[in-house]
Amino acid sequence: MNLDQRIRAALSPDMVPLYEQAERFAEEGRFERAEKIFARLLESNPGNAALQRRLSELRDQGVATPPDAAAEFQDEVDRTARSLLRDLGYGESDWDAGALALKEGLGGLFRLGPDSFRRVGLDASIFAGTSGDWAVALEFAQKLLDLGEGGLSVKLWQLRCLVELDRFAEALAIVNSVRWTETERIHVNYLAGVAFESLGLADQARQRFDAVYKADARYRNIAQKVLQA
Repeated sequence: MNLDQRIRAALSPDMVPLYEQAERFAEEGRFERAEKIFARLLESNPGNAALQRRLSELRDQGVATPPDAAAEFQDEVDRTARSLLRDLGYGESDWDAGALALKEGLGGLFRLGPDSFRRVGLDASIFAGTSGDWAVALEFAQKLLDLGEGGLSVKLWQLRCLVELDRFAEALAIVNSVRWTETERIHVNYLAGVAFESLGLADQARQRFDAVYKADARYRNIAQKVLQA
């Protein structure tokens, strides 16, 4: 397998969008942003050789990027961002003042028609979540579901958002209401384990973590979770 295939094989499906976003940042020359995401991926997959190798490559690329080229790229990013904000109804002063909260900046997406929102909604939700605003991420995921986009990838991301927001009872309701495939089950069991653990339900958490450990003993920090449970 090549490096990309090795990384994808090591990641859970809910982490693959983060990896793809990091690679997009790298392609755009935004190596610092890409490095931060890879550092987060390594936190969930400590010691993974493929991730460590790719992170080293990105750091080398970032150091090698000529300052003039980096500045030129940033100018292009700024122009694109300003154009997007104008399309969403914001002015130059909003951008220059740095006054746009994430929800305000992305809020215009809610005004898109159903077909357009279906195309960009999940990407917007993932962007919001990886930027630290899980409430906005959940709003986008919920709108997709309201539009009939109830695929397992959207449901799994919704589950991740609820766990990140400490809405554990709602998360567990989703766990039990969806017919998950074997592909998703390991990730669902892990998130359910986190929810049970946070609610103080140690026996239920242990059952879920044990199921994850049996499926893949290298999954995230599952060995530590099993020992602690």
